[in-house]
Amino acid sequence: MKMNKIGKKKNIIIAITVTCSLFVLGGVQILYAADNGASTTVDTISGTTKAQSEKSRSNSDTQSLQLTAANPVDFSSTDSTTQTNSMATDDANVDTATTNTVSQSSKSNDSLTLQPANTVSSGSIDLDPGHVFATPSANQQQAFQNVAEQSLPMTPDQIIYLKKRLQETQRAKAASATFPPKPTVSTQTVNLAPGATPPVVRLQQGFVTSVVFVDNTGADWPIDSYDLGNSKAFNIQVASGSNTMMIQAIDMYTYGNLAVNLKGLSTPVMLTLVPGGQAVDYRLDLRIQNAGPNATMSNTNQIASPVSDELLSVLDGVPPADSQILQVSDSQSQAWLLGDKMYLRTHLTVLSPSWDSVVTSPDGMKAYEMQKSPMVLVSKFGQPVQLTIEGL
Repeated sequence: MKMNKIGKKKNIIIAITVTCSLFVLGGVQILYAADNGASTTVDTISGTTKAQSEKSRSNSDTQSLQLTAANPVDFSSTDSTTQTNSMATDDANVDTATTNTVSQSSKSNDSLTLQPANTVSSGSIDLDPGHVFATPSANQQQAFQNVAEQSLPMTPDQIIYLKKRLQETQRAKAASATFPPKPTVSTQTVNLAPGATPPVVRLQQGFVTSVVFVDNTGADWPIDSYDLGNSKAFNIQVASGSNTMMIQAIDMYTYGNLAVNLKGLSTPVMLTLVPGGQAVDYRLDLRIQNAGPNATMSNTNQIASPVSDELLSVLDGVPPADSQILQVSDSQSQAWLLGDKMYLRTHLTVLSPSWDSVVTSPDGMKAYEMQKSPMVLVSKFGQPVQLTIEGL
């Protein structure tokens, strides 16, 4: 009985030792195992360890029975020896079981394979270690394609084509139905006598026309006030004390008239405003056949007979009809011959021969009407200079 109790105690000690080993080895396996491999390994180790423990206990009991049957002994005299042998046998079995358990655990550890965290596979979605998010599925790609087509339904070629069409439409909308108007700069004489035809100012929508008022000496004649017939069809601006009026047509084909009061002149100057023609007046010099408030004594000495249309054309740089071109030694001067009359256009002041008529523009250009002569004496920067006329 005493030996059986000792055997049971040793078996209990062995079971406790094996159980502790299982917990330790199981914890190690759980830390390094991945997914389902850990549980399988732990189960394998537990099964092996339990089998070894049962085998060891069975061998111990068998050896004890064989020893007792073959060699009966006196328990009173041999109790100490038997107890010693039994303990030795149990210790050997425990060492054998422990060795087998460690061997099985080592084999199980060798069979484990640890996977890096960045190559873990989860279900049917593979994670790319180079990207944060998983590879999009076919449904996600189709959804993205649908959104892209709804946001940008046109191709780059179609967008470029639409831009070209829009450009052509804008160009056609801004273009005139006819050819662009011809720009002109001209001079007209204002006749204030009853029955005279008022001057015509040619305007164009989108163009500004400057109307300049001068007297018969070429001096500025300031504008005092004005009155417009149709204020909705024209835009007019005049600076205070200026002799220049800016006129712009708002409507394309709306006609109107304008009354301008000049300083010191009792009769208003009437003008006809005509937009939409084939020509547009960029600048129109209106010459009043009187001496204005800014005329000086030197200029009044140049007053001659009334200015003819031919002389006004010469002032604008337009030769008289059927005239002959003459060669002048000064490159800045021009001359024409019409019958017995010679017309000279120059910035210089003619000293000799005497002239029949002269007209001056606001920019200082002069047009002379005189008898034909091969030599003309002029004043240039206060010095007399002789001009040679060829082709007479």
